Amino acid sequence: MQEKIPYIATYRLQMNKSFRFADILPIIPYIKKLGISHLYLSPIFKSRSGSEHGYDVCDPNIINPELGTIEELIEISEELQSNEIGILLDIVPNHMATDYENPFFRSILENGKMSPFAHFFDINWDEPESSPGVIILPVLGNTYGTVLDSEELKLEYSEDGFIIRYYEHKFPVDPTTYPLILNHYKDIPEVTNEFEIQRSFYEFEIELNTLGNETDVKNRYNKTQTLKNRFNEIYNTKLKFKETIDSILMYWNERAETSERRRLINELHFQQNYRLRYWKSGQKEINYRRFFNINHLIGVRVEDRDVFHETHKLILDLVKNGVVQGLRIDHIDGLLDPAGYLNELNRLVKEYMEPFIVVEKILGQDEALPEDWSIAGTTGYDFINEVGHIFIDSKGLEPLDELYRSFTGERRSFEDIARVSSLKIIRDLLSAELERLGKRLKKIASWDAKACDFSGEDLKDALISFTASLSVYRTYIRKGALHQQDRQYIDDAFQASLERIRNDKNMEEKINALTFVRNVLLQEDRVDLSDRDREEREEFAERYQQFTGPVMAKGHEDTALYRYARLLSLNEVGGNPGISSYFPERFHIYNQKKQRQHPFSMNTSSTHDTKRSGDIRARLHVFSEIPELLGEKIKYWTGLNESKKKKIDNRLVPAPFMEIFIYRTIMGSLPYNDDEFDSFRERIKLYMLKAAREAKLRTDWDDPDPYYEDQLISFVESLLNWEESAEFLQDLKDFVNRIAPAGALNSIGKNLLKITCPGISDIYQGNEIWDLSLVDPDNRRYVDYQKRLRMLNEIIEGEEKEPENIRRDILENFRDGRIKMYVIWKALQECKKYPDLFTKGDYIPLKVETENTIEVFSFMRIENNLAALVAIPRLVMKHIDNWTNLSISQNLHSGKVQMLEGYQHKKWLNVFTGEMQILSDQNLQISYESLFKGFPLALYISKF
Repeated sequence: MQEKIPYIATYRLQMNKSFRFADILPIIPYIKKLGISHLYLSPIFKSRSGSEHGYDVCDPNIINPELGTIEELIEISEELQSNEIGILLDIVPNHMATDYENPFFRSILENGKMSPFAHFFDINWDEPESSPGVIILPVLGNTYGTVLDSEELKLEYSEDGFIIRYYEHKFPVDPTTYPLILNHYKDIPEVTNEFEIQRSFYEFEIELNTLGNETDVKNRYNKTQTLKNRFNEIYNTKLKFKETIDSILMYWNERAETSERRRLINELHFQQNYRLRYWKSGQKEINYRRFFNINHLIGVRVEDRDVFHETHKLILDLVKNGVVQGLRIDHIDGLLDPAGYLNELNRLVKEYMEPFIVVEKILGQDEALPEDWSIAGTTGYDFINEVGHIFIDSKGLEPLDELYRSFTGERRSFEDIARVSSLKIIRDLLSAELERLGKRLKKIASWDAKACDFSGEDLKDALISFTASLSVYRTYIRKGALHQQDRQYIDDAFQASLERIRNDKNMEEKINALTFVRNVLLQEDRVDLSDRDREEREEFAERYQQFTGPVMAKGHEDTALYRYARLLSLNEVGGNPGISSYFPERFHIYNQKKQRQHPFSMNTSSTHDTKRSGDIRARLHVFSEIPELLGEKIKYWTGLNESKKKKIDNRLVPAPFMEIFIYRTIMGSLPYNDDEFDSFRERIKLYMLKAAREAKLRTDWDDPDPYYEDQLISFVESLLNWEESAEFLQDLKDFVNRIAPAGALNSIGKNLLKITCPGISDIYQGNEIWDLSLVDPDNRRYVDYQKRLRMLNEIIEGEEKEPENIRRDILENFRDGRIKMYVIWKALQECKKYPDLFTKGDYIPLKVETENTIEVFSFMRIENNLAALVAIPRLVMKHIDNWTNLSISQNLHSGKVQMLEGYQHKKWLNVFTGEMQILSDQNLQISYESLFKGFPLALYISKF
């Protein structure tokens, strides 16, 4: 078993052709100095050519050649381990790319149900009813007939055999249909008298016909490979044979009459194991499970034991050989049986290392991780939302509501907006999946005397209502197992659905249909069921659970969060932008629970998938403290920019909601450095185009409205043009400069909490200094590690030689980002010195007394003879104005923190100033002045 490197902090790297394995080596010294224990790598397996993210895996058993070689990866791992740094690897068990480079999927396209890999993917071979036994591929840029008439489909030959090419897409030809191609040697005049060529073709035709009659999958596969290899060998070694094949291709693609060329390719296409379809219409009849609504990502059946082992060969080899020390599981909610998958993975991994497995799980409010999951925890979206709330002034939420309603006219709650968004996703983007579930449910109902009269539409309507009312991404009902939490979520969705049909003219029928759906999911009314009925219901529940996650992801994350702009810092993955109140005590409860149940769960502030960076959210939090001032500014700016707005079909562009969204986005992401303004303008234009399409109100990805988009981007461009909008830009910049110090203080406080609260802290690439990035691809821009290394060296050198001066300098010049790096570096050094304190230590909330001063959040961590005391200021904006630096010493006044009994006489080391001091008086009171002496954050360590 490999030696364990203690988990202290992870550092996420996005691997792609622009940042390869070779680029990791030079930054290892920097990563070590910063205090990182594990590099957290995005997927490194063979993906689609040019992939920027690696989640479109083609072959999980090959290292992506665009990143480097297995040898380079091993070298990096060894170098990292020599520096006491491990690797946490992101893996993608849920889906793979429907790409020609995917050997499993290519085999299925080539051989259909006779492929040895036909069971690898979630394919419904019985659909569509008009073409059972084929895979629907929605890849065409136009209707099939148009593509055919335009002669965009071409026949080619490659070393893997004949293919149908559509631009960059390649589709293998079933070898049993080669005779349709080879028979055309007769149309090549120059070979009609070539006896040897004719004999070769005749022999191949006999073998190919025999191949078509082979019913044993393994035998057919082996014979196919042998035949294709021999065919290719003759093609490459017999000139006459090659010339004949090339002439046949020329005939198919050029020499035959136009109508004949179309007839030939059409006939060949309809003999294949797939049907090429227009991407818009084809996705409505698609017959495989997708990752969300992405047609080129197909669901993998890892619940099948041999699929699991085949797709995890390299992963387990990397674990076995000590190359990686932990695994991050992407989209765990997509799997049919997450608990079963995690159990099997743990069983295999623990032979070689102590398992460290985290899952990308988006938890709903108050949702707990299933108890039967063998994991360290989540990747940290729950932390993002919980920690963010303590920087929001609950008293400001109602005024923000009023402000938002007055400017936009929007009266609906976020819950209502999210439901409407989910309904759109179900009906438009996931209609094929809904159709399949509806048919399954109708089949189950047909065997039930009380449900057999429900129409298919009745049942689909019930499914739609039920799904749109679900408050979590999915439930985890397993065969023969139902947890109380899952029952509660199903019942809550049922009750919410009932509320929405009250007074409906068909209320009774709808209630009955909803009740039937509820009972099927909860496996109730099972007493008189046959084994067949019971199995069908269990399988329906499993498949339904794979459906609800994509609905929530696309409906909530990728639609509703772009339709609601009351306080954008709350518009985050797994977040609830509609909250009406929040109390810091909740964050204490969250941390205590995490320490008991998942002390190694990750704490993060930015990821490759967050809607905006942690630094943007920290700045936007400030709006909750100054709603009236914000309202004045919005009113002033909307008036200033009235002439820039246009009307399309008598509707304003941008609409009031979108205008507010734009202003708040600009305020949150405006760079500290004026030199970045030109690139910032271009980034905001691209972001707002994406935001508008995600909102799906006036334009969207599937059906973009170019005229609307041009007008929207023209408005943004005009706003950010100093010649056209100098008054607006200067006022906005002055306002941002006014709130930026409070936002910066929020951010460094949040980063201190991320490191010292229960859990393993995670830093997204480059985010150790200010990073005002928006959603991808904006957050995947180049990271200057040389700049960061220089900054860290300057901090370390200053700390060694003139610590007071470096602290004063970074506080006064906080806009350069060194203050954030300083806090992270100092805190991580303590975590490395005392790993048990920050991973195993008890979490003890401390009481705070605040009167007419800054509010404070504080707690202790205690482990054996060690203790840490942490305190951060919150809601500072309303107490401080005209800031020149981040010092808060002049505004501390009479606030106090209550020390834990028994620790009042202990000496404490102030980690940020290096001073030793006794913090509390005899009454266990710690004054704010003492707590934040010399620095605006507090981290103290005591050994006793």
